[in-house]
Amino acid sequence: MPKTSDAVSQACSQLEVQIRCTGSWYDVGGEMNMVSNTKATREVGSLPVFNDAQHVIAGGKSPPLTVTFSGVYSEVVTEAFTLIMDLWEDAGVSDCDKELCVRWTPKGGSVGDYRFSISGQLVGFMYPPLDAGSANPIAFEFDVLGYIESEVIVT
Repeated sequence: MPKTSDAVSQACSQLEVQIRCTGSWYDVGGEMNMVSNTKATREVGSLPVFNDAQHVIAGGKSPPLTVTFSGVYSEVVTEAFTLIMDLWEDAGVSDCDKELCVRWTPKGGSVGDYRFSISGQLVGFMYPPLDAGSANPIAFEFDVLGYIESEVIVT
């Protein structure tokens, strides 16, 4: 069996965020470097019956999952860290609603490419850690709880 000839490099992906899932999409691919998914699962149940050695199995629903996004800390107001921190720290009437949409395209965002997205609640935010012994860029993370959807880009 031949190997695939259409492998996709992770280095050329696109990642965008939309604060409160309305308005402009911000291309934050220049600051972000990783999308870490938990595996999508669905609930399944079983129950034994009297006249068989095996259980009766029934399928159920899919619980939401948490996706972690990692990137580079910066203080530019239109870059990922500041956009996400502003949503995380936003108080007032919307304090209980930290809705965030994130979409990522492994092949980079051309027509015909798969695009994955999550619409959900911002449930975790990592402020910048510091290490005096490192010359690496400072990293940060944020977590979104929701469901992943996929589509093929048509325009």
